[in-house]
Amino acid sequence: MDDLVLSIAIGRNSDVWVGTMNGLSHIYGLLPTSVEEAPTSNLQEMMIVYPNPSFGPVTFFLRSGLEACLDIYNLLGQRVRRLEVSGGKVLWDGRDDGGREVSSGVYVIRLDVGGKVFARKVVMVK
Repeated sequence: MDDLVLSIAIGRNSDVWVGTMNGLSHIYGLLPTSVEEAPTSNLQEMMIVYPNPSFGPVTFFLRSGLEACLDIYNLLGQRVRRLEVSGGKVLWDGRDDGGREVSSGVYVIRLDVGGKVFARKVVMVK
């Protein structure tokens, strides 16, 4: 798959279609089916991602007083970073759990707040 993603679509069966300058890639059954997406208004109230797309660090602002676990996944479904959230704000420096910079692309942010799971996408541009 090319590093420059031009478009992305997620099918009903959790398949992901990624469009690049080199063509179209199909990733089968990427996203876990047990995660239900929250209505947009609830998710926007829970977490703000800024900036998106990002050329550097990404800040996640959570509703005040929430303690949560924030996981960042690549489009292969591999967790690249886990961040503990306390105090309403957390910064992702664009590095994985091993301290290496992640490549450009789309990342799925999974927020677990007391057993309720929310997901958003963030685009990293290097």
